[in-house]
Amino acid sequence: MLARLVQLPADPPLDPSAEQGRGLLRDELRKLPYGEHKSLLDRLNDWINEQISKAALSGASGIGKIVLLVGVIALVATIAYAVTRVRAGRRARAAAAETAVLEETGLSAADYRQRAKTADQAGDHSAALLDWFRAIVRAGEERALLDDRPGGTAHELARALGAYFPAEVAALQTAGHAFDEVRYGGRTADGAGSARMRELDDRVQHTRPQHVGDGVDDSLVAPGRWAP
Repeated sequence: MLARLVQLPADPPLDPSAEQGRGLLRDELRKLPYGEHKSLLDRLNDWINEQISKAALSGASGIGKIVLLVGVIALVATIAYAVTRVRAGRRARAAAAETAVLEETGLSAADYRQRAKTADQAGDHSAALLDWFRAIVRAGEERALLDDRPGGTAHELARALGAYFPAEVAALQTAGHAFDEVRYGGRTADGAGSARMRELDDRVQHTRPQHVGDGVDDSLVAPGRWAP
């Protein structure tokens, strides 16, 4: 008798092991509705089809069906327009971030100058030229000559600063062009180019700005914040 009891198969455990539990959970998630991972567009399409089917089965009049159809078209057009606007905004923000002169936050003009000096000493005149120009722009913000909103291009910022420093208009435009050539055009700056940018920064830094004149890009000028 005892031998027969020993030979009986054991009952399955009431509590599954951790691995068994994970397997059971995976099997459960594969079943609908857990495994039904539809996109928003697919869900919208299903909802539209459902509404059209309901209208057809309800025996709605021809006018009612037309009203429903127009409503669905208006809803789809509204959603498509909203999605397009959101995507366009993301692309615009990404493009602005890529072309912005000041890509970093929290750095002062003095920080950029120190970094430019270090790059010059290391022989990296391209990096130095970029940071000398960034120092000019950041100093313009610190002196409340420029709005501190991000996104201004080198050309725009140089033109806006030129309105305050008439004697440096040509030099600022050349500096903005040099920045673009190195930053986006792949040109390599030499020591002379970096030195010219450093000298421009020094001249602008020690020049008293004049009042804003005509032709200033108002979108980059700090409203009511001008200070000598």
